Amino acid sequence: MDDQLNAQGAVALKKQCEENLNGWKRALADYENYRREVMTRTAEMKEYHLMQITADILPVIDTLREALTHIPPEHHATPWYQGLIQVGKQWEHFAKKYAVEQIQSVGKRFDPHIHEAIDTANNESRQHGEIINVLQHGYTLNGKMIRPAKVTVNKLNNNT
Repeated sequence: MDDQLNAQGAVALKKQCEENLNGWKRALADYENYRREVMTRTAEMKEYHLMQITADILPVIDTLREALTHIPPEHHATPWYQGLIQVGKQWEHFAKKYAVEQIQSVGKRFDPHIHEAIDTANNESRQHGEIINVLQHGYTLNGKMIRPAKVTVNKLNNNT
């Protein structure tokens, strides 16, 4: 009788151990899934904030580029001009580090997903729908749109 009770007790203990082990495995799997979800959400939040910060910086970069186009060539050797060029290089370093890419537009076909048509032109030497000028550069971050490029699109009169 004692042997029978011991055998039943051993079976019950073994069953309890298996239940505990399975519960622990489920808890560990749940924790791993939670950890992955938190890491994914954290990365998405970082990317979102980087996109917002970059969008806020872009008008400054636009203004810098525009200012540089108005400085006469005889001033290009001055330290202040070289300092402005260095600011542009720092922007390029930032953009490269964080995968911010300028949308290449001139000579490309107009794409409403990445371009905003601000003006049209009628240039017979260019194809209909071809971008002939960029008024404001557009940018992406890891393939996601930060700002579309504002462009001039060629529109031939014989194509409506």
